[in-house]
Formats: sequence, C-alpha cells, structure tokens
Amino acid sequence: VDYFVAFNPAINQVHFDRFPTNLGRVEVIYVDSPKTRFSHVTSYAIGTTPYLLYYDILSGKTEVQAPAAQGVGANMLFTTAFNSGLTQIASVARSTDTHLLLLDANRRTAQYWQAYDDHLESVATASFSEPLALSAAFADEATPFFLIYGRDGSSVIYEFSADTFEPSVAWRGFLPVGATEIAPFEQAGTH
Repeated sequence: VDYFVAFNPAINQVHFDRFPTNLGRVEVIYVDSPKTRFSHVTSYAIGTTPYLLYYDILSGKTEVQAPAAQGVGANMLFTTAFNSGLTQIASVARSTDTHLLLLDANRRTAQYWQAYDDHLESVATASFSEPLALSAAFADEATPFFLIYGRDGSSVIYEFSADTFEPSVAWRGFLPVGATEIAPFEQAGTH
C-alpha cells in the first residue's frame, strides 16, 4: 500500500493519505496540526523503514518522525538543527546507507549528512561557484551523486567519494534553461 504525506505550511496541517490498490479515490487516513511550525517536509528510508523529516527554513529546527502503522500519524523520534535558509533537501540511498544532501542556493553550499535510526550525522560540506537553482541526488550501488542546476542552465554533477565523502566534479555542462524541477531515474542500470 502506498502512502503519502500532504503538508501545508500556511495552515500548519499535515494529511496522511493512502492510495487504494485499485487507484480509486485517495483516502485521508489522518489529519494533524504539528505543535511546531515547519516550512518543509521530505521523506527518506533506511532499509525498508520510512522516516519523515520536517524542517523550518527560518530557524533551522529539524524534527524526524516515524510514520505510525497504517499511516495513522507519526511519532517524533528526535530533533536536530540544520542551517537556516536551506532551499532543498534530497535523500539518496548508497548501498546500505542513507544520506541527505542539503542545498543552500543563496550561500552556494551543500551539506552531506548520514541518516541513522536515532540521529543524523554531518559528514561533509562543499561550496560551489555555480549560481544554484535546483539540485537532485541519485546513486549507484557504491557512489552517491549530486546534480547542481544553475539558473543559467550551467550544471555540475558532483561525485562523493565512498571513502572520504569529499565531492569531486564528475560532469560539467549545460542543461536547458528554465527548468523548475529535476527528477532523476534509472533505466537498465543507466542514470
């Protein structure tokens, strides 16, 4: 069964919804108003266990929750703090590890964190000369990649070393100007 969380920061409300197997009408399972106001939510998984990460762009406050059984809300696991002003958070699974890539387009920086069941751990920070607009994360079995898309179409794919987690340029070029979202996928082993 596929679930999703619909988050509306303007009214501080979260819907936990479910798609039925016949793809009929979406079923609202649970509606919640978090005690803390957040501006973003993203999901990630460690193995087959799902997690929800809530983030506030003004304060940097971050809360990680575990969805309850059958999508009936979520339970708070732990809090941490990221830098304020992050513009995008992407998750990527590499082998048996899950990582989060945090983009700050205004400061032209990205942070690389490893996710654990009970905490998040900062691994590396990188600065970029490109005028950032969007990012996307993807990985093969051994290496995570981070695509940075610039407002002018200039783009760079950074490869994170499996040993040191330091970023290095794997590809540099131009993509069409004006993209509003990047969604990587894999087909027959090719990104």
